[in-house]
Amino acid sequence: MKNVFFIVFVFIILTIATAFVSTVAISLIHLSFSMVAGESLSFINFTLFFQVLIKALPFCLVFACLGLIFYFIRHPNISILSTLFYFIIGFSIWLFAIPWMLSMQLAQKPLVSEYEARRLSEGFFRETKSSIDYIAKIFSEGGGEGVRIDTSSSGHIESVFFDEDVQEAEQAFYADPLFEKTIDLPPVLEVLKAFFSFARTEAIKSLARGYLSYLMFASFGLALLSIFFVRNINSWKLINVSLVVALFVSICKINREVFSAVLFDKMIGFFQHNNMLWFTNRNNIQFVINISITLCFCLIGLVHFIRQRQKIK
Repeated sequence: MKNVFFIVFVFIILTIATAFVSTVAISLIHLSFSMVAGESLSFINFTLFFQVLIKALPFCLVFACLGLIFYFIRHPNISILSTLFYFIIGFSIWLFAIPWMLSMQLAQKPLVSEYEARRLSEGFFRETKSSIDYIAKIFSEGGGEGVRIDTSSSGHIESVFFDEDVQEAEQAFYADPLFEKTIDLPPVLEVLKAFFSFARTEAIKSLARGYLSYLMFASFGLALLSIFFVRNINSWKLINVSLVVALFVSICKINREVFSAVLFDKMIGFFQHNNMLWFTNRNNIQFVINISITLCFCLIGLVHFIRQRQKIK
């Protein structure tokens, strides 16, 4: 029982640590994308920090479960209660915590409305897809006026009124196009940002179709939790850690590919052609793949356990 309480403590510490690091990192990324040349930027924004925390918390809980697997690699002699706690907390996260947190997020205002005061500032040349804009004056009631130089073959110059709403529609991600080519995320953060966006979007879509559809998506979590069964497959702990990381990344990659890869588009076309309608739903394909991964890990873990018991005898 003492070990179980310590594992609870470890899980809480891991959750707090990952939540703090990810919230600070995502907040800084959001702030960097909201920068406007000539405008001051506030780094102390508690509303933004809280909203990012709510957004990041489901992922932090998932990574905390991964941290528990590393803990079990470091301390292989764990009790049945510790194993039971790991799966109870894991199932609770995917079946209850994540849907509840996503519902909370949908009830909030978009992050952009909280921290982007404006998208225009005067005195700078800004290159867009088809022109170079120069804003000479900002109006107190919003918008501004300046000059637009057509960068096509005509090279036409005209006086233009700049509307912030139009600017926001034209600029998908960056508040100011001046920073679009200046700010570049490291490759690792680009991958994490893309996965963060995919997982959140697909989870919300699945939840909107009903809880049964979300359960199909949550099989993703079952596959991740089942890595537990192969955590001590090798006598070298460093190899086990590397294997766990590789499997975690691979499962994430496979689940993302289900919703984006051309291969799965062709598979769905094949199933439609052969009237196998159940498999034309991507969530159902995801469910089959994740259950197969889970059963595979369980079988490998069982075989390893039996072999270890035979060696002891």
